[in-house]
Amino acid sequence: MTGDPQDPAAAQTPRDPVSRFVERLFLHLAAACLAALFVVMLGGAVLRYLPVQTSIEHWAPGLANLLQVWLVLFGTVAAAASRSHLRIGFLVDRLPRRTRRGVEVVVWIVRAATLALILQASFRVVEANFSASIGGVGFTKGDIYVVLPVALTVMILLEAVRAALRLREAAR
Repeated sequence: MTGDPQDPAAAQTPRDPVSRFVERLFLHLAAACLAALFVVMLGGAVLRYLPVQTSIEHWAPGLANLLQVWLVLFGTVAAAASRSHLRIGFLVDRLPRRTRRGVEVVVWIVRAATLALILQASFRVVEANFSASIGGVGFTKGDIYVVLPVALTVMILLEAVRAALRLREAAR
């Protein structure tokens, strides 16, 4: 999963090792979640029709919910790392090179600030849901959402690394 080769911003920004590592790590985590989700759902469908006593109908939906949330967040981090996320840059791409760099720095600051605000709210979401248990599964709704602050922190750190590399490049 790499950025669009037709995207001027992706072509201008070389992929740094940190972004490549984060992308690969979170793609593997997303793949593991998808595989586990497949096994849980298939196991639930098969065991439902066998004449054995199982409690899968109690815990499979809760585990599937957890895996779906984690899959989306891991995929979001991988997309951000590979610059495959939604970007509307038709105006910025037409700016002169020097002005474009300044605008990109402002955009990075706004993006990091937005992620920081969402991160702050995500801690409240996790805290509020740690007391809400999911029947038959053995974990709480907070366990589902604990990945949210982790994913947001990784994205903020990734933005900081990119900004530092861009500033170092601009200083040359």
